[in-house]
Parts: sequence; structure tokens; C-alpha cells
Amino acid sequence: MGATSVTGKGQGSAAKYGAGNKGSEHMALGVHRLIGPRVVASGDLQLSGSGNGTVYFPELPGGPDLYCPFLSVATNFHAYWENFTATSFDIVGDDNQGVCWEIVKKGLWGSLDNNGPQEVIANT
Repeated sequence: MGATSVTGKGQGSAAKYGAGNKGSEHMALGVHRLIGPRVVASGDLQLSGSGNGTVYFPELPGGPDLYCPFLSVATNFHAYWENFTATSFDIVGDDNQGVCWEIVKKGLWGSLDNNGPQEVIANT
């Protein structure tokens, strides 16, 4: 029988990094422990008759240098992004082309606040 906590504290709680649980902090489970990049925004855009479009999104924490935009199209014509900022980027492609886009946070820990163990963050 497993111990659980109704107060959210102590052994059996779901506290970040397994606080209060036996064993290594690296054995804790939860969304904040996912390794790898994280998609923070995604969508699709129908480009205008001139083949241009702009994607707007809420401001990215930490600025645009921590993120990479990716595009995908289902045609023989390529699309590319330019002018990537913390709140928008432009897409250039073919006339009336449909483009799927996503913004991925760089790094090992992937969460928006990059909340991995400090000794690991310092070495990445």
C-alpha cells in the first residue's frame, strides 16, 4: 500500500523533484522532468496571395534566442521564416500556401522556466 499526502507536503506528496520522497532527486517523475525540447506554440497559417504571412503569439520568456521556429508544408513549394522576435515571425512561401508552424524551446530541460537541477543546467 502506497503512502499519499492530502496536504501536499512530506513523504508521498507530489512535490517538485520528489521532495520528501526516498531516493535520488533524478528518480522523481512528472512533467517538469521531461528531457528534450518542448513545443511552446503551434498553429497553421494560410499565406496571402503574395505568399507572405505573419504569426503572432504571446511573448516568449527569456527572448527569442532560447527558441527555434519550424515550418512544415504539404506542397512542392518551400516556405521559410524570417524576422523571428519574442512575439512574432514572418513566413515567406508560395501564393495561398498553407503552412503549419511550431516554436520549440531549446535545451535539455525544455520547460518554460528551465527548472532542472542547477548543477545540470550549469553544465549544459
